[in-house]
Amino acid sequence: MVYYRPGSEGSWHSVHVPSKDKRFKLTSLESGTKYQVYLTAYSESGVSDPSDTLTLLTEGKAMAPSIVSALGDTPYFLKLHFIIPVAASIVIIVIVIVVAWVWVKKAQFRDEREAARVSLYAEAYYTLPHKGTTYFPPPGQQVVTAGAGGPAGDDAYDVPWDLPVARPKM
Repeated sequence: MVYYRPGSEGSWHSVHVPSKDKRFKLTSLESGTKYQVYLTAYSESGVSDPSDTLTLLTEGKAMAPSIVSALGDTPYFLKLHFIIPVAASIVIIVIVIVVAWVWVKKAQFRDEREAARVSLYAEAYYTLPHKGTTYFPPPGQQVVTAGAGGPAGDDAYDVPWDLPVARPKM
C-alpha cells in the first residue's frame, strides 16, 4: 500500500499497488505541491512496518487553491444545506422590496388621483351659473348683498367673496 498526503498535516490517503507491479504512478496530484509518502507491505504473515516517510515536490507551478479540493472536501458555505436557505432568504428579501415599492407607487398614484378629483370637484362646486338663475350658497356661507360693502345688484350672486375663483365670461 502507498500512503500519501499533501503538506505535513491532514489525513492520509491510501492506494493499493498490486505485488506484480515494480512501478506505480500517483495521479491527481496538484502541481508544485509537497507530498509526504510512505509504503507498507501485506503478505500472509501480516502487515510490515511502515517505510520512512519521504517528502516529495511535484513538478510545475503551484495552482491557486481551489474551492473544492481534489480530495472531495467541500467547504461548508458550498454545501446545499447552507446554500438553499441563504438563496431562499435572498429571494424573499427581493420579493418584499419589490412588493413594497409597488405598494408605495400605487399609494402615490392614488393620492395624486384623489388630489386631482378633489381639485375638479372644488372647481365644479364653486363655478356658478350665469346671471338670472338662482344661487344657493353652501351651508354656513354668508351671501353679501348690495349695500353691505359688497357688489352692486346682480353681481352679488356671481361668486362667493371668500373664494379665489374667476368669474365666468359673458
